Amino acid sequence: LHLIRYLEEIFENLAVESCDPRFAEASSASDLSLCDVILAMYENNPRALHTISDKTADLFFNALKLQLHLRPKYLQMLGAIMAHRSDDLSQNKIIVCQKFLENPSLFPETRKRGEVVLVKMPTISKAGSTWADIRDLMQDELDREYYCQYVNLLSCFLHGRTRSVDENRGKLSKAGLLSFELCFTCLQCEQLPPSIRAAYCRLLIDVFIDVPPQEEKQVCEDLQIWSEMYSQPLRTNESLDCSLEDLMGLK
Repeated sequence: LHLIRYLEEIFENLAVESCDPRFAEASSASDLSLCDVILAMYENNPRALHTISDKTADLFFNALKLQLHLRPKYLQMLGAIMAHRSDDLSQNKIIVCQKFLENPSLFPETRKRGEVVLVKMPTISKAGSTWADIRDLMQDELDREYYCQYVNLLSCFLHGRTRSVDENRGKLSKAGLLSFELCFTCLQCEQLPPSIRAAYCRLLIDVFIDVPPQEEKQVCEDLQIWSEMYSQPLRTNESLDCSLEDLMGLK
């Protein structure tokens, strides 16, 4: 734990130095290597993950404002401090989700207009702050990787069936960030990269499928209950009626 905190302090200093053109190139390579080390120490390490504080979350959110090329890595690190195979990291999810909602300008905006999905990347992105077709934006490697990590981060907020996840789901829904139509449209779009479609598939599961069973959800209106089919006679022609039990050999 002391080593991780020491690495975080080094990382914070390097992130500040990267804003100075004199140190930008050297600090860029150092930050990338340090990110990989910290990420490896965070992943599935319960002792480290249970000691995450507001300061740690602020560290990565502040770094998102400084370095464009490392933003996908920072989002991956934010996801790592909320994910563990067995331990419930509810407090981490609440902390990071709150920071996420307080900094909307750092993340892409996504809207569905008709059959087209439009995305507005943050102002520091190459694409600027204009709305563009998601299929065009995903041609850029940095935008594609950052957008994929952004969708994965949403899934991390909502993975599991805990009270904190329910709270996050309510906050994100109120902010207009969760839409079944949007998820399903991106999942179906064959022009999108497989990584983006897979990320939306996971988000679809975490938001609309892997939820408490007593929670009301919209279902297909044409859904036919098996018990109703079982009780109704099945007409094979005009002169013969037989029940489903007869066909299944249950009588």
